[in-house]
Amino acid sequence: MSFAASDFQRYHPEAVTNLPGNGGRMSRTPVSTAKHGLFPRVTRSQRDAGDVILRKLFLANAHPDNDVAAGVLAYLEAPSRGGDHFLLARGSMRNVQADLELSQPDWLGVGRLNASLSGGELSLDVLMESSDAVFLNGGLVHIASTYKTGQSAAQGVKPGDSVQHDDVADIWNTIPREDDIAYPKGVWLGDGLVLTDDDGGEEWLRLAENLHEDETIGSGDGVENAPPLAALSFAASGVCGQQDKLPVVTAVCGGVERMVTIQPDGSCAGYCAAGSLNMADGSWTEPIAWTTAPDQGLDIRITYRENCFAYAGNVATLTLAEQVAEAHDDASTYCAGVVEGGDLEPSIDSFSDFGTQSGEFDDVAHPIELTALGCEEEDWSLAFTSATAFIVSGARIGAVGVGSVAEDFAPLNPVTASPYFTIRAAAWSGVWASGDTITFTTHPAALPLWFKEVVPPGTEEEPYNLLTWGYWVD
Repeated sequence: MSFAASDFQRYHPEAVTNLPGNGGRMSRTPVSTAKHGLFPRVTRSQRDAGDVILRKLFLANAHPDNDVAAGVLAYLEAPSRGGDHFLLARGSMRNVQADLELSQPDWLGVGRLNASLSGGELSLDVLMESSDAVFLNGGLVHIASTYKTGQSAAQGVKPGDSVQHDDVADIWNTIPREDDIAYPKGVWLGDGLVLTDDDGGEEWLRLAENLHEDETIGSGDGVENAPPLAALSFAASGVCGQQDKLPVVTAVCGGVERMVTIQPDGSCAGYCAAGSLNMADGSWTEPIAWTTAPDQGLDIRITYRENCFAYAGNVATLTLAEQVAEAHDDASTYCAGVVEGGDLEPSIDSFSDFGTQSGEFDDVAHPIELTALGCEEEDWSLAFTSATAFIVSGARIGAVGVGSVAEDFAPLNPVTASPYFTIRAAAWSGVWASGDTITFTTHPAALPLWFKEVVPPGTEEEPYNLLTWGYWVD
């Protein structure tokens, strides 16, 4: 199994706007590689006043043989050329811009290595564009010495152009747009900087988890609903507020173990009426007010993580769970937080054949088959119109055809000319009747990503600004 750049597509979502409904499900409209293919032009009024612009993108597996894209990673590769900066976060198959206010995604950034590495280190310093980017506890950091500095380009080469190095003239020339950056090819980033893989060293290292379990922070007296709580013992770098790794406080109240979850902003949710933790230093700005008083003499405990990064200005110091394997020079190395996309393959869930009395569908021996090219994000309904015939509709796509239990059913996706799915005739047995139904949901072989452009007030114009990001597949 092997993947080429052509085996991936980058698609827009259904809605591409600056409104709350921006985003949503994957469309089959490719993101242009031309200037402003993803983000719109930033107007003068936006630069003067400042703005935040969000765009969603789907990195889709389009392998013609339906191979699984294993262990996909996505990350920013270089800082913005302008006074703005870009951030990256994982999305969901259906979320829209308005949902981001509720889910508070972990926004990842990129910066230049601030001090050279010789190998063996368990920490590193990165000069970021801004301190609003996070690094994920237990996540990955991409360290890439895949850049050349002090380079010269032929006349007419612009930032963002694909280029190829002329060894004789020692100059970079423009070539047609492509994703291949193996030397002598690359991307001209401007100011003498070229993104090119010349075996300079590239690694993905696991960041520290910094997990602290069941730390005692107080005890109950059976009377007070909000007993005093001690500050957390390990919070010099701040308390981790990642959505899947939030602090959890436990207490026994009335003989029952109760839980409170600390939200990213430090507020409390769960078996409580109030409470607030200072996520920057681990102190309690307001003790937890439990719904009923914690029992006398029993410990109140917290499980939490200290951040794996700490900022001093815009320099982030990262704590690693494994040693740096190679030497990296600070002048030609960039580091970024990584979205771990897992394996990109189409999937199905929420299958239900409860809408029948006597019919049977064998989804074990003959499961519904999916392809990367044809599968869409959709809720499907199959409704029988007789003992043998049925019609299939998608909640968004609409009717896709009429089938029979005597034949394989494979409705074509008109955009990709591949089946949305295939139902084998061998899957049907028993007695079906008009009105019987089957429902299921399909998910495409794609990784949903959100990009954020932060434009501070008073940002100067940059005519050749760039969003540079990359992906990796095992």
